[in-house]
Amino acid sequence: MVCFSFGSALGGETKKQCPDPNFKYENASGEKYWQWFTWGAVSDLVQGDKYTCGIYSDWFRIPRRFEHLPETFNFIVSKIEIEDRQKKEAGFIRGTTSIFRQYDHLLGTNGEEVLSTVYDEFYSQLTSRMKIITGLKFETAKEWFDWWETNKDRLVLSEDGKYLVVKK
Repeated sequence: MVCFSFGSALGGETKKQCPDPNFKYENASGEKYWQWFTWGAVSDLVQGDKYTCGIYSDWFRIPRRFEHLPETFNFIVSKIEIEDRQKKEAGFIRGTTSIFRQYDHLLGTNGEEVLSTVYDEFYSQLTSRMKIITGLKFETAKEWFDWWETNKDRLVLSEDGKYLVVKK
């Protein structure tokens, strides 16, 4: 699917709107939107009266798994879906679970990091996303993985709705 940045399809700047009649959109649920957000896969967000539109770009793969170009498409999601706290929490948890499945590939059998220059940028992106989603600041894949293994069944959305935190 060809994906254009909003306003650039005709080569000139146009007023951004959501939905834009010049684009084809994939419908997304609130949970799916927040999962993608967790991955850092949403960009070019445009707020409409009832909807949010944007671009999804699937960078979220270990480099050796790229057998094709990342998938990119326009999406639309209702504001009611985005504002649903349960869907946000479920999306954050689902997205974080996917991130830690990727972290599995960055650790050897004894929990040692098996990073190489190929993985450096990928690892940096994962660590950055986890800091944004949790507010925590671990530096190594092992620290993140240990935290995940200890807390994965007790994670909830913080009271202010900004982070995944450990349920008390």
